[in-house]
Amino acid sequence: MAFSMWFQTLRRALWFTVIATLVMATSAHAEPAPIEITAAEFRGVGLDGSVEAARAVRLPDTWAQRDASNRGRGRYLMRFTLTELPTRPWALSLARVSSSRRVFLNGVLVEDESPGGRENPEPDVISLPTQLLVAGPNTLEIELRYRARAGLSRALLGPAAELRDADDRRALYERELPRSLNVGMAIVAALMLLIRVRRPGETTIALFGALALLGSLRNYTYFADVNLLRSTFSDWLYFCAQIWTAALFVAFARSLGMAGGRRWIAHLLLASVIVIAAATQPVRAEDGAKPARVVRTAAKKTLLPARAAARHLTRVHRVSVRLAATLPRAAVRRSVVKAVPAEPSMGELAGLRSTHDTLELRSSVALVVDQDTNEVLFSKNSQAVLPIASITKLMTAVVVTDAGLSLDEVLT
Repeated sequence: MAFSMWFQTLRRALWFTVIATLVMATSAHAEPAPIEITAAEFRGVGLDGSVEAARAVRLPDTWAQRDASNRGRGRYLMRFTLTELPTRPWALSLARVSSSRRVFLNGVLVEDESPGGRENPEPDVISLPTQLLVAGPNTLEIELRYRARAGLSRALLGPAAELRDADDRRALYERELPRSLNVGMAIVAALMLLIRVRRPGETTIALFGALALLGSLRNYTYFADVNLLRSTFSDWLYFCAQIWTAALFVAFARSLGMAGGRRWIAHLLLASVIVIAAATQPVRAEDGAKPARVVRTAAKKTLLPARAAARHLTRVHRVSVRLAATLPRAAVRRSVVKAVPAEPSMGELAGLRSTHDTLELRSSVALVVDQDTNEVLFSKNSQAVLPIASITKLMTAVVVTDAGLSLDEVLT
């Protein structure tokens, strides 16, 4: 009797499991499959609100790869078709979209621009009202504003719960985990700096701690959701962080006894001041200015000689460093080249160098005679008596006279 009751209970449970599975399979079959959008129409928006003509683009799209400005405003129009209406809430998943945006579904505004948007690219999942979707063709338009790295990734439409779960996993590995690692590294770096406070002789640990702290703080800001500083000031800080990182690397290498020195640190700091001052100069738009692409090309051509000179100086510096490394340090310090003044010539001693001539010769005396007519063609201090300037001419005359040769004979 007990076995029979147990068997009846098990059979009912099996039937319930089969029925539930069929119901779930039926409902899953009724849900439309996720849609991936890889093509769109793009329209650029000018500063005055003018809209450019539409052009077809492939997603993902990056403005800089199309020789367009890497910042500004633009609109993407995407089309997709639903065979049947979804029964669950749907959403739009984008791996790269501006934090300052407006989204229209079938012409209806579903998400307005956030006041706290930084105009930076970021991954996000955008909810789409199911009641606005229709069976058949649908349109999705996104208006974006960027201040850097403008573009749009592939768009994925599907059930909101599944897309948000995938986005949470991606955020864990791409944002939360890097943030946690950088925070942990910043704490370790702060402890290294505290060691330097208690033990002033630990310079190497302090330099490594400063380098790690600077790198962790800079990397953490890459994954921050809120920008506490103005964009221009934050860009300036990012640029300065690169210069400070290089200077700390050199100082750390010197503390380990590697080649380098304070001179390199001073050069890096001086170069950072010059480059930062040049980078912070405002750029004015002149009337009749060339397009951005032409200006960049002209600037690149202008920089080519400077880059070649820099590579040449780098090679010269490397050779000098290798030569200096093969010599004793004391010998290198004493190797001072003294300038020796050139000895004055007899013409300079006689005061003949100050004589001006029409040919502006560097010689103090000169005489040019036509051999056929004995006409003097050019003369400069021809009456001055000076020693023979060339021993070769003197030895030629001695050899000719000793050999008894005719002075009118031409020798070759």
